[in-house]
Amino acid sequence: MEAAAIIATVRATTSTTLQARTLCLLWKDAPRDVYRLRDDLDTCKSFLDSLESSIIESSFLDELQDDRGAGRGINLQREALRVLLSRGTNVANSLGDILVELIGEPEDTSSATSAGEKPEERLARRKKLLWLRRVENVTKLRKLLRRTTDDIALCLTMLNV
Repeated sequence: MEAAAIIATVRATTSTTLQARTLCLLWKDAPRDVYRLRDDLDTCKSFLDSLESSIIESSFLDELQDDRGAGRGINLQREALRVLLSRGTNVANSLGDILVELIGEPEDTSSATSAGEKPEERLARRKKLLWLRRVENVTKLRKLLRRTTDDIALCLTMLNV
C-alpha cells in the first residue's frame, strides 16, 4: 500500500516539476514566486526520488508491510504516512493544474495585435494577469507542499526507516 502511494506521489510531483520548469523556460520575465515554486517542487521531487530509490534498494517495504507484531503506534504512523502521501499527491496535482493553465495553448503569433503590441508582450501580459488571479492559491499550496514533505520525513523517522 505504501509503495503504491509513494510511487503515485513521485509521479505527480515529477509531472508538476516538469510543468514548472517548462513555465520558467517559456515565461522569461515570470515573477520570482514562479521560480520559487519551481525550486520548492525540485526539493520535494529530490526527497521523494530518494525515498523511491530506498524502496528499490533496501528492505524498506518489508519493514513497512510487516504488520505481525506491530504495535498500535506503528500502525497509526503507517496510516499517517498514507494520508500524507495522498495529500502530497493532491497538492502536486492541484499545482500541476494551475501550471498547465499558465502554460496555456501556444498562440498564433501571426494574429493581429492591438496598438502595435507584439504577440510575446500580449502573451506575457495574459500570463501575468492569470498568475495574479492564482498567486494566493499557489502560495497556500507551496506552503502545504513544504509542510507535507517535512511531515513525511518526520513520519518516516518515527517509523525508524
